[in-house]
Amino acid sequence: MFFAAIQHSIKKALPGLLAIGCLIVFPASLLMNQAGAPAMRTGAPGDGDGTPGNSGSCADAGCHNTYPVNSGIGSVTIDAPAEFLAGVPLEFMVSVEDTSRFRFGFQTTIKTAAAENVGTFELIDSNTRFATGNSNYVTHTLANSNAQWTVRWTPPAELTEDVTIYAGGNAADGRFTPASDYTYETEVLLQFAQPSGIDDQDDPASSPRLEAFPNPASSIVSLVFESGQENDARLQVFDLLGKIVYEAPSGPIASGQTIDVNVTNFPAGVYIGKLIVGTRSISTTFSVVK
Repeated sequence: MFFAAIQHSIKKALPGLLAIGCLIVFPASLLMNQAGAPAMRTGAPGDGDGTPGNSGSCADAGCHNTYPVNSGIGSVTIDAPAEFLAGVPLEFMVSVEDTSRFRFGFQTTIKTAAAENVGTFELIDSNTRFATGNSNYVTHTLANSNAQWTVRWTPPAELTEDVTIYAGGNAADGRFTPASDYTYETEVLLQFAQPSGIDDQDDPASSPRLEAFPNPASSIVSLVFESGQENDARLQVFDLLGKIVYEAPSGPIASGQTIDVNVTNFPAGVYIGKLIVGTRSISTTFSVVK
């Protein structure tokens, strides 16, 4: 009722205000979360206690709670790699889509199965920021027509379990009130990948290894396969979004064999080299600098 009354008054006064060249300034309280959502609004376990006003969702009491979560025609999606390597940064993208709305916002976090926040987020552009007072949550800097955000996350070097990416999205109609806004939530499992893919019972001294040099590289990176025997294998190189940026033909690879990869046209960043040997995989990371 409060927001409706203000909107009605503004609409009635608007022609006269424009006629005399007045500048209309909306109070910050009406803009709601234009500059990012408060922390713990992803719908993840532990983000709220279920009480009114503390549900852990963007559809919380006093916020965008006109409609239930995921009741609109849109969605929020997470585009992320299927696996992560401990201590190695990765990037994922959060997108909000709703053709009935034109202003969008989001928030994301990553948690373990015990509902504990894990890892470190890094802001890589001006479209994202940390939620106020809590760097375990990344949100938008300004709600606008941009509906995609890229987030970089680094897992702890000692992490050895799967984690889950949680994301909440908001699709607004731009009326400077949370009424009639839709909220969406989703989650994606991010699986822990063994650095070598070798069974713990294997003898480490005889286990295959993959090494990269020079590291960092700017033109050519050499990936060296070390093993006690020749193996049929396939080499792939991934970026931090899990996209294959290079793939060598499958075939026999002898121990000590070097595969040179031209990274001249690779954007600067961290890459993962993966050698698939039978049902196992051997991974290494390297950086490209410009």
